[in-house]
Parts: sequence; C-alpha cells; structure tokens
Amino acid sequence: MSSFKLNDPLAPTYRRNYRTHLALEGSAADLNCCYVTNGQCPINGGDFGRPGPAGPFQDNRKGALTTVDTLEDEAPLLSGFSAGSENGTVNSLTSELRDNAPVDHDGMVRFAFFLFGLVSLLPWNFFITASEYWMFKFRDLPSTGKRGGNGDGRVNSTQLSAADLPKGRSILDDSGKTPLQSEFFSALSIASNVPFLLTLYLAALLNEKLPARIRNPFALIATTLLFGSVTALAVVDTDQWQEWFYRLTLVQMLLVAASAAVFQGGIMGVASTFPSEYTHACVVGQSAGGVFASVLQVGVLLLNVPAVISGLIYFMLAFALLMFSILVLVRTQRSAFFRHYVRYSPLPGEGQSSFQRRTSANSVLDDDYASTYESNFEVKVRTGLVARKLWHYCVALVLIYVVTIGAFPGVLVHVEASGRASVLWARLFSPVACFLVFNVGDLVGRLLASSSWSAFPVRRENLLVGLTLMRLLFLPLLFACNVQPRAKPSMPLPVFFNSDFAFIGLNAIFALSNGYLTSASMVLGPKKLEYFLQEKAGAVLVAMLATGMTIGSVASLLFVRAFFHSPKS
Repeated sequence: MSSFKLNDPLAPTYRRNYRTHLALEGSAADLNCCYVTNGQCPINGGDFGRPGPAGPFQDNRKGALTTVDTLEDEAPLLSGFSAGSENGTVNSLTSELRDNAPVDHDGMVRFAFFLFGLVSLLPWNFFITASEYWMFKFRDLPSTGKRGGNGDGRVNSTQLSAADLPKGRSILDDSGKTPLQSEFFSALSIASNVPFLLTLYLAALLNEKLPARIRNPFALIATTLLFGSVTALAVVDTDQWQEWFYRLTLVQMLLVAASAAVFQGGIMGVASTFPSEYTHACVVGQSAGGVFASVLQVGVLLLNVPAVISGLIYFMLAFALLMFSILVLVRTQRSAFFRHYVRYSPLPGEGQSSFQRRTSANSVLDDDYASTYESNFEVKVRTGLVARKLWHYCVALVLIYVVTIGAFPGVLVHVEASGRASVLWARLFSPVACFLVFNVGDLVGRLLASSSWSAFPVRRENLLVGLTLMRLLFLPLLFACNVQPRAKPSMPLPVFFNSDFAFIGLNAIFALSNGYLTSASMVLGPKKLEYFLQEKAGAVLVAMLATGMTIGSVASLLFVRAFFHSPKS
C-alpha cells in the first residue's frame, strides 16, 4: 500500500505546521489515470469532472499526486473537495444525496434524532433537576427536628415533602446548608464533565476504529443500565452512610457521563452527515430534555410529593425513555432513509472506509469508474486537522460552555427569592426562576437559530467568536443577584439585583444566547467541511463543547468556594 498526498489550489488550506494524514492509500498499479471518461480525469484534474491530463499522474502542482509531498501553508486539504468552490463536489454530493434519498416516512428519522438528542443529556438533566431529592439526601441530620420511622431522630427518606417544612421554607433554602449540599451541584458538574470530556476526545480519535452502528447502541445500553443503578438507590435509606452515598453518587455520575459521552459524540457525528434540519432536531432535542425535566419538577412540587418519591419519579421516567430510545435506535438504523446517508450496507466489509461507503450507489462519480475508484482508494483525515479547519466553532463552543456551566446550575441554584415572596413562590422560585426559565430560554434560542439559516448572522465566524466573548459579562451580572449565602468578609460580593424579575430576565437572556450560539456552532460547523468529513467534524465539536463544560464546572466550584459559602463550611 502506497501513501500519497493530494494538492489542489482550489481546495481548503491549513497552516504550515500541520503535517497531513490525509492520504490516498490504494493498490492502483503504476498510478495511471484509468478513470478517464469523455477525455476527463476526475482526480488528476482536481475537482471531479474538471478537465485534466489523461495519462500518468504528473507532479505539475495542480492536481498532482506524488509520493514525497508534504502539504505546506497554502496546500489544499483535499483535492476536488472544496466546500466553498462553485464546482466543488461537496455541494454536488450533498445535492445528489438529497435528490436520490428515500422518503423519510412521517418524519420518523427526524423524530429519532430529536429523541436521541433528548436522551443524550437526560441523565444530566434529571440529576440536576432532582434538587429537592439531593438536598434531602444530604441534609443536616441532627437539626431536622422531626422524628421519623427510624426511631433515632432522623426523618425516614420517604416521609418528608416540601409541605412538611416550616412556613415559607423550602428544602432548597440556603440558610443552614451543609457543606455537602452547598458543593454538591458543582462537584456533580466536575464528576460529569471531566469523564465526559476525556471519553469524547478518545471517541473522536477512535471513531473510525469502531463503527457507529455498533458504538452507539452499546453506549446507549450501558448508559441505561448505569442509570438503572441510580434509580434503584432512590428507595434505599442512606442516612447512616450519607458521605459514602455522596461519593457513590459522584462515581455513578462519572460512569453514566462516560457512556453518555460515547453516545452523544457518536449520534451527533452521524446527525452531521444528514441535512441541517436533522442535525438541528438533535440539538433541539438536547434542550427539550431540560424543559421536560423542569416542567416535571414544578408539577411534583405543586403536588407536594415527598422528596425521595419525587427523585424516584424523575429517575424512573428517565430510565423508561432510555429503554425506549434503544428500541428506536435499532429500528432507525435499519431504515432505508437512514442508511442512504450513513451508507451502512447489509454486510459491510471489514476494511471499508467511511468515504468508500458514502461514495457507492449514489456517488457523483460516473458509474464507469466509481466502483474502481472506491475500491482502490481510502481517505484518512487526521482529527487535529479537522479541528484546525473548524477552529472558530471550536473556540466558540468552549467559551459558550465555560460561561454557562460556570454559573448554571452550580451558582444559580443558590439564588433565593426576595424577602417579600409568598410561601408558594418561595417553594417554586428555584425550580421556576433557575431551571425552567433557563431550559425554556435555551430551547427558544435553538429554535430561533433555525428560523432563517439563509440569512444567519453568525455565518461570519469572527462575529460568532465575538458574541461568545461578550457572554463573559453574564458572570458578574448573575453573581450580583441574590445568591445566598454570600461571600466571606474578606471577599465581599454585594447584592445589586435583589429583584426576582431582574434575575429571571438575566437568566432568560443568558439561556437564550446559550441556545442560539450552540445551535449555530453545531449545525453550521460540520457543513463547512467535505461531506465525508462531517461525521468526524460533529464528534470534534461535541468534544469542544465538553471541554468548555469541564472548565466551566471547575470554575463553578471555585466560584462557590470563593464568593459563596455555607456558614458551616
């Protein structure tokens, strides 16, 4: 197997320091241009179908294929696949796939991507939504003041509800929080995002080693089984081993996050090879899961459901949805529409590359040489090179989630209602003003992003990065709301926005910008690259998103310890 480099002045470029792994490896003897059709060589001439010399490959710097080339500063990313050129095959291939695609009956594949997006973040959404459950589990046991079924002064874990507390109090009140309660959500973010990030990086590097048709179902099954263990512990009285339960919960979150990362990276990579509306359905599904969890939380509070019973409801619903999504995934992977874009053959060859699969039945290559071309050549692209081409979107996603996770939920969950709040509003303030407002705002932002792709303002990539930098201003503004308890005397941080409406307004704009810019980056980023690179591009962008979440989760814990603390810590 020989390895060669392609050059074409019209193809995308990258910087001098990057050596390419973009190579054609094949068994084409003597490298004669045997794919000449109507006097045109589809490879040696650059773009497929563009005139070129019909003979041995020439080192003529235009469509040259040599054994010694190293692509320099203005060398192309790939010959004949210029995403921005008028005659490039990216637009042609995408158009060809759309024109020849089977019918997506009743939008079932689109619904499937929406569901996959929803369940990819469902464990995280239900972990942070079950806030009363966690606050009850990690409460200060000697100071509860109510005897339960244990006979030792502790409250039985199925007996206490918000209605059992003193007037105007909530389990979520920050007065008298224990260290476990104060730091739980920030610690949960770290336990979720660090393995999420590491797993995504590994998956992005190895996504060609294990096919998505195998990787995604197994990751989803693992997530479901691990989340089942969380559900089982909801009915266990953990008062006598509270700190061990705290550690066990973080370990469970770590394992769930790792398996969910494989699934999310894989499914977003697959969605990136479909038309934009399917990628967007997956992105919207991620946000819709948060709205679903928040609405459920408000309903549970209004019905005065006991704290641990509410946690059991959250986790059982999430477990049921995960089980349902496994069945949908298996069914979807067999549909003609899905396989048309992903190019799964009934019995795919072990050595077949993703590029070879996607240039088979409906390739823009002429039938006379298409089969020979795809059997002799295999395209391999370095993951770092893909990230380099998408650096605007990578930077944007990191910045978006450093800010978002830096504040939500680790800090914002501690915002309290003003002193004039009614009993009902005091109980509903955090679930509504923090979680529901954020999740609805995030969903609206993602929906707005899809309303006018043709005139999308952040197609200007520098503007996209600039808007994400401006979101850094949200951190001091949100911290100036009524977050309780406040900082130590040595590090004062006064409350400037004591109004509930001021916090709700800031949180809504904060969430709207998060959803809008996330959707823009995740949908537009992969479409910048060649069709057969879009799956890898989607996985890379999810890894960048996780990078921002990880940095933000660490920052959140530092913010809580520096500016907000429990009197008992």
